[in-house]
Amino acid sequence: MNKIKPCSPAEVAEEIEKLKSRKCPGKGRITNLMIKHLPKRAIVRITYLINCIIKLSHFPKSWKSAVVVPIYKPGKNAQSPESYRPISLLSSLSKLAESIILNRLEAET
Repeated sequence: MNKIKPCSPAEVAEEIEKLKSRKCPGKGRITNLMIKHLPKRAIVRITYLINCIIKLSHFPKSWKSAVVVPIYKPGKNAQSPESYRPISLLSSLSKLAESIILNRLEAET
């Protein structure tokens, strides 16, 4: 059985404050800035979602998919695929959930 303790809305709000405002959003197009401006009711619902993830030990499949964007390496041939490096844009909500779960896992060790 899962022994990771649930999180509180206060903890979620604290993690939200740590989010960098100028990061690109993932597939859901929800930015960190949008999350930072959510009302308390929405934070309570996000807390419920994260606690369900913890309780069920199931991370939503849609939160695992990323948008891959090629970034050009300056000074390289723009026609060559090797001139680009990929970056993966994950959902901001998934990154929030991951940070809270990571805090739980690190506390257990």
